[in-house]
Amino acid sequence: NMQPQLFVAGTDLYADGKSQGVVMGQYTFTADIGIVRNFYVACYKGIQLANSVIAYGDLTENTNVRLQYVDEARVIRAWYYFQLVQQFGAVALNKEMFDYAEMNHERASLADMYTFLIDEFTHLASDDSNLLERSSSGVGRANKRAAAFYLSKVYLTRGWLDGTDY
Repeated sequence: NMQPQLFVAGTDLYADGKSQGVVMGQYTFTADIGIVRNFYVACYKGIQLANSVIAYGDLTENTNVRLQYVDEARVIRAWYYFQLVQQFGAVALNKEMFDYAEMNHERASLADMYTFLIDEFTHLASDDSNLLERSSSGVGRANKRAAAFYLSKVYLTRGWLDGTDY
């Protein structure tokens, strides 16, 4: 349950409704604020679950949907990382499933984060991907068109950095 002010506070896209008219609030977000902490934790829980699907997908008996489901998990993992990068910049990049308590995660550079995102979404949108095409994917399934869409958003977001040392 994400709060809209986390994503659009300070922009013209969001304002708190007040009985005497609309008043734009001042927002200072820190890690101690519930909506920030909950968002961060939810993203990493989703990443861990996606990493689990990917890891077990390599061990599971082959079926006609196994590789499709692995690639769908890759879309979900990349999507979560894209959300994290947009909100926090460089974050820890975990591409493996943890089956033990890991207490220390170093941040990856923004360059590494964007390289990962571009590589993932490029592959997932390609003919080499096991994702379904849009027309056959059904409602609520990750597909090649969704991967291409998020690839374009990643490029636009990286482009916003305007060549700075990211």
